[in-house]
Amino acid sequence: GLVEVTFCPKHRKEAEEKLDLAFGLPQGHPK
Repeated sequence: GLVEVTFCPKHRKEAEEKLDLAFGLPQGHPK
């Protein structure tokens, strides 16, 4: 995902998934 900020792991994962969907990046981009 694109989130490299200090979320707790659960919320960071959720935020990354939402950003990945928002930016339309289904390809194997680094997490």
